[in-house]
Amino acid sequence: MKKTLPVNVILGNPRVDCARLGICSLDGTDEHTPGPPNGFPAAKNHRFVKAWLSVSPEGHLELLFPTEHMMPLTQKMFFSKQVFTVEVDKTIPEHLCLALGVEPGTAFMAGKWPLTRLEEGYHTIIEAGSEVEYGFSGRLDATLV
Repeated sequence: MKKTLPVNVILGNPRVDCARLGICSLDGTDEHTPGPPNGFPAAKNHRFVKAWLSVSPEGHLELLFPTEHMMPLTQKMFFSKQVFTVEVDKTIPEHLCLALGVEPGTAFMAGKWPLTRLEEGYHTIIEAGSEVEYGFSGRLDATLV
């Protein structure tokens, strides 16, 4: 049975203070989804979304972003195209790697990943990489679309 974890995601590029596109931060636990991170600027709340994180049978990372409480600005900025863009690799926190059963250091790889609109939200599958395997130098071949 596939393990699915509730997570909080701040959308954006961590290298430019969460501006632009990608996954700026990701956190959650096996038991519940925490609230917005302390100190996250109110002006950037449209970047804060809840999601469900899992691993596909092929070993890719899956994210489902429910639209139930998503701001319209968030949908327009991050989900209006048929791709979900990750500008830089983003490592998953170790406690989430352990909960998912993946190697510590597993990361979302940079690229443009197919985005599907479902009744409950937006779904994307992103190639998984690791710090050891890729060294976070970026991979041009990670773009699927």
